[in-house]
Amino acid sequence: PPFVSPPPRREDGETLAQLTAAGADHVLVDRGSIKRAVREQFPGGVDCAIECVGTATLVDTLQCIRPKGTLCQTGMLGVSTAPLFHSILGQVPSTVKVTCYESDGMSAHTLEPLIHELAALLRAGRLPLSIDESEFALDQVVEAMARMKSKDRRGKIVVTVPPQPSAGAGGDGE
Repeated sequence: PPFVSPPPRREDGETLAQLTAAGADHVLVDRGSIKRAVREQFPGGVDCAIECVGTATLVDTLQCIRPKGTLCQTGMLGVSTAPLFHSILGQVPSTVKVTCYESDGMSAHTLEPLIHELAALLRAGRLPLSIDESEFALDQVVEAMARMKSKDRRGKIVVTVPPQPSAGAGGDGE
């Protein structure tokens, strides 16, 4: 089955080329309705989708799934799930399976080999990683969030955290 990229924030040639180079067979641009973009390319809908934003986009994503397809809810960006999720349940088509991924069950023991594998892929240049040229200190987190929401950003935003003083260096641990 084809791999469809998550909708990019920008439609410029560089962004589309990066997503294609990363393995996307199709890049769909969200112009207010991802359903419209998906149904133009795949009139019958897609087999599955991963919803990473949350309830604000869940209904639109649900409308992209073909009958007997699956939607996996993996993200909930800053939104309480309780009241909103219950109102969305009635909008799930009866032929679409909805599942959820929670990382609560992940432990250091489980994550460590995955992190090492990701690091090896990054070092080998086999996992493209796009990082914005801006960098923010922890006390600039408001500016970092504004940059993250900006259409001008190019990749992930880096926020640096200052090192904590060690307990033996005159810190609060003495």
